[in-house]
Amino acid sequence: MLNFETYQKGATKAETRPFVTLQVKGPIALNRPAYEALGRPPALELLFDPHKQVVGLKGCARDHRNAFPVRAVGNAKSSFMVAGKSFTNYYGIDISQSRRYPAFMEDGILCFDLARGRAATRTRRGGTNGHHKVERVSSLAR
Repeated sequence: MLNFETYQKGATKAETRPFVTLQVKGPIALNRPAYEALGRPPALELLFDPHKQVVGLKGCARDHRNAFPVRAVGNAKSSFMVAGKSFTNYYGIDISQSRRYPAFMEDGILCFDLARGRAATRTRRGGTNGHHKVERVSSLAR
């Protein structure tokens, strides 16, 4: 006997690990765990280690010389964005496809390795879903 659960329409599992997404048009998106790991700053400094190909995001005040203001996205405020097109252009970082990166903290800086990104797919509601794969089942074996 199969033990089915009913999916509650609109329900999603909240991601608990920090992720950063570099989007096609340039914005840098942080999920809630990534933003909270930084201490919920009003702005970010964008850092880059060109030898290791690691991007760093460091919290700062909005009036800091190199500040990129953070804005919450959507009513749930589960995603946060900063402008990043000039940054990715300057360092030649490929944004021809949205990519999602696992992030980690090092010395108060949220870091992500450009070699570890995965293509971020679009969900029906328009968000990114780069870590789940949904397979369609055509028939059930009995």
